[in-house]
Amino acid sequence: MPVPSTNKLPARVLAVSNQKGGVGKTTTAINLGTALAAIGKRVLIVDMDPQGNASTGLGVPRETRRVTIYDVVVDQRSIEDAAVQTTVPGLWIVPADADMSGVEIELSQADRRSYRLRDALRQHDDGPTAYDYVLIDCPPSLNLLTLNAMAAAAQEHLGALDILVNNAGVTHQSGPLEDVDEESFDRVMAVNNKAVYLAARAFVPAMKAAGKGCILNIASTAGVSPRPNLSWYNASKGWMITATRAMAVELAPYGVRVNAVNPVAGETPLLASFMGEDTPEMRAKFLSTIPIGRFSQPEDIANAALYLCSDEASMVTGVAMEVDGGRCI
Repeated sequence: MPVPSTNKLPARVLAVSNQKGGVGKTTTAINLGTALAAIGKRVLIVDMDPQGNASTGLGVPRETRRVTIYDVVVDQRSIEDAAVQTTVPGLWIVPADADMSGVEIELSQADRRSYRLRDALRQHDDGPTAYDYVLIDCPPSLNLLTLNAMAAAAQEHLGALDILVNNAGVTHQSGPLEDVDEESFDRVMAVNNKAVYLAARAFVPAMKAAGKGCILNIASTAGVSPRPNLSWYNASKGWMITATRAMAVELAPYGVRVNAVNPVAGETPLLASFMGEDTPEMRAKFLSTIPIGRFSQPEDIANAALYLCSDEASMVTGVAMEVDGGRCI
């Protein structure tokens, strides 16, 4: 059990997340926690990944895990009950549980399902064993566990949420629609569509309560003027544009604006997937459809996003703004 702390400030909560596994997410969380503990900080790592690699890496084998993050999120056990001191002085961990894989179904109708971790950490901040830092090792996907981590990090850190940007996006490989395998289809719909739904469930209640807020969805010109051989990606972005308008109508009475940006193909890692192959000939073919004669740059999209999320756009909602060099004219 953690020893009493003299720290009276709320813990700084950081979520370590990535949509892909094997990129050093858990290693980052462990190394950062160890480094903070080495300079005298009281650190808690919350292992939200059902694989439990952070727990194992810090010397907490599965057979010794009596109370886990599952018990905190599902059964609302306290952080103090679940925290296990590691062999690193000043470093504790709330261990993972393989049962976390089923949490999304178990909590499908539960109250404050996206705030279970935030509520538990907030209660612990008021106790005698508060931490200086909480590091959350998220699963390698955008699901209810990751949303709990995001809600804890964002709202413990920043207070009210003013702007939500749904920027995560993936595509399938360019090719005939009947050749896209089911796993690729499901991934596109999960990231491009279901993530918007999950983020709305997690953060819209706080915006409604505050009477203000702005949601920006990064859609695509593919939802307006589809390109061949990207059918399911096109459909996912068409869904996002329709969702933007539907959300805008419903949330306007609460002071919440919802808009979208529709970028044209740009210089990002997705460009090669859109084209099928990154060759001078294929680039020339794509550029021939953009009247302004160039691909979009990240700054083009950022500038449009900045306007739509600013007070200068206070009368703008339900808009899907093309940033496309004239492609959709």
